[in-house]
Amino acid sequence: MATFLDLGAMNVLEYFFPAFIFILVFVLLYATLDKTGLIGKNKSLNVTVSLIVALTVLFSGSAVELINFVTPWFAVIIVISLLAILVLSAHLKEGAELKFSLVHILAMIFAGIVLIVGITQVFGPVFTPFVEGADPDWWALRTIFHPRVLGAVFILLVAGFAIKYLAAVKK
Repeated sequence: MATFLDLGAMNVLEYFFPAFIFILVFVLLYATLDKTGLIGKNKSLNVTVSLIVALTVLFSGSAVELINFVTPWFAVIIVISLLAILVLSAHLKEGAELKFSLVHILAMIFAGIVLIVGITQVFGPVFTPFVEGADPDWWALRTIFHPRVLGAVFILLVAGFAIKYLAAVKK
């Protein structure tokens, strides 16, 4: 039985991905700038900056690839967060308030993990010398992000915090 997807609908939708990405970046950036007032309360300035950044992202192949990879995962995080809020609010007594701090923290942690995984998937050849097609001009950045260097930095950070807390306990 033929379905809508068998008729090549996904191939047709691929032509609209740049428009979707442009609208997504423009709306999210404009809403953020308007809500926070980061560059002022001038709406035309916020629209101009959002438009310029959305067009710049549209012309960057890596940014488009990152957005295509990360967007479905963020949609999953939003759905799970909404379901968690519904479950938590169903157990509240009448007149009680629900504090969303735990849900917010978990959503931010999952969003950070998804963003890190997406960055490593899209920009992996830049950061690691072990991938085929890695650019030889980025040797300094690949050295900094080499697993041995990152492991050494992590161990030094853990040791530093351990020394700090052990010294505080001893006093």
